[in-house]
Amino acid sequence: MGHHQRVLIAMFIACTTLFISGASKAEDAGKFSLIYGDVDAPLSIIEFTDYQCPVCKVFHPKVVSYVHTDKRLKLDVKEIAILGPQSVNAAYAAFAATNQNKRKAMHEGLMSYRGSSLSDRIIFGIAAYQGVHPDILQKDIDTDRFDKILAANLKIGLSYRITGTPAFLIDGTFLQGPTLEQIKDVVNAALSKRGL
Repeated sequence: MGHHQRVLIAMFIACTTLFISGASKAEDAGKFSLIYGDVDAPLSIIEFTDYQCPVCKVFHPKVVSYVHTDKRLKLDVKEIAILGPQSVNAAYAAFAATNQNKRKAMHEGLMSYRGSSLSDRIIFGIAAYQGVHPDILQKDIDTDRFDKILAANLKIGLSYRITGTPAFLIDGTFLQGPTLEQIKDVVNAALSKRGL
């Protein structure tokens, strides 16, 4: 079975699990969410990302910088982990770091890694560098409560026929692999429509 087939099967299982068991509780999703900018900003830019996506790693800092230039914007990061098992493991580690108040630090560490593979050893090395205690991280990962968050993120992406990362959702407009200028154009139109 090829890599893409395994990913598609994993996506199907994730969505099936979500529909059967129900979405994760709102407080769980909120607790593990990652927001850049003012959490009360009126316009959200939702970023779908994968920790093994090299384009995501180059593009993410540009979007973060852009969001910080306008108090009307916030960036809501949603990991979808479609590039294989290590993408899932990295996402779980990022979620689990929340319990040590290191969610953003872990995300930034994973996004900064430029190697060709993201093994568990590398993930835990990044965690240690970011001040995340590895034993606590492993214990939190092992609770298996993050599959519903990934499934919920994936469900949103699939509803817009996402085929890869990075992708963005802004005020109902879905952008697959856009330029920063395209994002700005959609943002400006959304702000204008809302009279902001």
